[in-house]
Amino acid sequence: MQSHMRISRNVGLAEAQLQQVVSVLRERVGTEAADRAEAARISTASK
Repeated sequence: MQSHMRISRNVGLAEAQLQQVVSVLRERVGTEAADRAEAARISTASK
């Protein structure tokens, strides 16, 4: 999941768009997948 988030950042997706991806995963796929995506989003954020 981290590689997907890094690639998304590299192609220019904004933080708000990545948060939206997590929200859609939570609604349509489930909490477990959304939690993994959220963890990956946070761990790949610029520090």
